[in-house]
Amino acid sequence: MLLTACAGLACRGPTPADAASDRAPRAQVAPLFEGALLDYVPAGGINWVFHGEPLAVSRNRDLTRRLEPLLPAERLDAYAQATGIDLRRLPSAAVVGFDLGTLYLAETGEDLSPAAEAFAERLVAGVDVKRTHPRLTRISGVIGQTPQSMLSFDGKLLAVAVGDPTTVRIVEAFAHGKLKRTRRVLEGAALRSFRNFGSGAPLRFLAPGPFEGPWMYGAAGLLAVASGLGIAARPVAPDSLEVTIAIDGPWTAENIDPVVKLRHAWEALALSSTGRLFGLHEPSSPPTLSASEKRVELFGELRVSPIVDGLKAAVSADVWEMLDLEPTSAHDEGAQERTSASGPEIGPGTSPQSTHESLGREAR
Repeated sequence: MLLTACAGLACRGPTPADAASDRAPRAQVAPLFEGALLDYVPAGGINWVFHGEPLAVSRNRDLTRRLEPLLPAERLDAYAQATGIDLRRLPSAAVVGFDLGTLYLAETGEDLSPAAEAFAERLVAGVDVKRTHPRLTRISGVIGQTPQSMLSFDGKLLAVAVGDPTTVRIVEAFAHGKLKRTRRVLEGAALRSFRNFGSGAPLRFLAPGPFEGPWMYGAAGLLAVASGLGIAARPVAPDSLEVTIAIDGPWTAENIDPVVKLRHAWEALALSSTGRLFGLHEPSSPPTLSASEKRVELFGELRVSPIVDGLKAAVSADVWEMLDLEPTSAHDEGAQERTSASGPEIGPGTSPQSTHESLGREAR
């Protein structure tokens, strides 16, 4: 389609103009910023961040085998064929929730042409291709009724914005070395203390405070005054995950005993219907708690199998909708009869739309 046609132009023979261009001095190409994946995400305007290391997870055969009911290998193969991206080969990946949409990031040194062509083929309207650097290509358009944009940073990363394209333009601006005054997600006040949290864990979830709405009542009220939340998970045995939950806040100033509150919150969750669905009432080992002046942590080991079974029962169809694949006939009945997860939406906290608008102006 569009990219294929553009690529076809490169097949023509050299012209006199080309020869003259080869003899002329070439302008020096500015180097691009190459950092860690989350260095391309701004601190302002985010609701939550999920960061994982799919390659590390896929190399753990015990964990991969237990995840099979939720993420069957044949579905991952189909996704790789449809999109040009094999999720299992990504050293690092992230999903970031903003008020205006969702940003997907994937670190990869592989050829991104198949992924870019597959994305362009799915666009139904408003197709726009911009190449702002020999290594940067941005493709925008509409899929279904939703605006989507993709940025391919050759040899480095792929970024896809679902919803407002501003988030992908911010990634591009960071790559160009712009946004000098814009703090990255782990440099902002809310999540700065989580920069080294979960070091070595292939799965991390982070959310900045202040938490509003139903989230204010989470963790026995701790989230009402919390400045940030972090959850990290690391496989430690064939059927065990080492899980750490950390909540930062002004505990001394608020005269709160966060250990007592978090223990009560965990016990209530573990004995609830949701907790029993995920096997939290039967952990591999009893959780331990600790607290400092600004952080309270819960540490424990959970069994993987009941968590996978619970997720499959609750949201397995949503996983494949997120991957933008139609369920196979084998999954169709489960999609129709799945149990809806109750509770607030995943994105805690809100941020003013003006944050996105100001970042977007600076990115442009």
